[in-house]
Amino acid sequence: MTSSIEDKLLALKALEQEYTGQIDFIYIDPPYNTESALEYYDDGFEHSIWPSMMKYRLMLLKTLLAHTGAIFVHIDDNEQAYLKVLMDEIFGRKDFCGQFVWEKKKKSFFWMLNITT
Repeated sequence: MTSSIEDKLLALKALEQEYTGQIDFIYIDPPYNTESALEYYDDGFEHSIWPSMMKYRLMLLKTLLAHTGAIFVHIDDNEQAYLKVLMDEIFGRKDFCGQFVWEKKKKSFFWMLNITT
């Protein structure tokens, strides 16, 4: 059974009363907006809808996050620039620490190493 994006929002909202300001680490993997039909969520939002959908969720997550907490967001190039602007607006530009860039390759790096013993 899959859950809708609205179901996930309701679950997030339910955490707010008990966990406001108490979460030390948040990791989210929002829709990348690649226009794909995935099993667990819709990944084909219109670009004009995606930022407002994310803004509301990020504002909720900020209320859950402890003052010293950290949030990590897994995103690809489709919406990365817009996500950065939203994160700056909601969490503060001065609080941005950096980004990890992962380059997908056909073979994992581990198998490309020439290890000798």
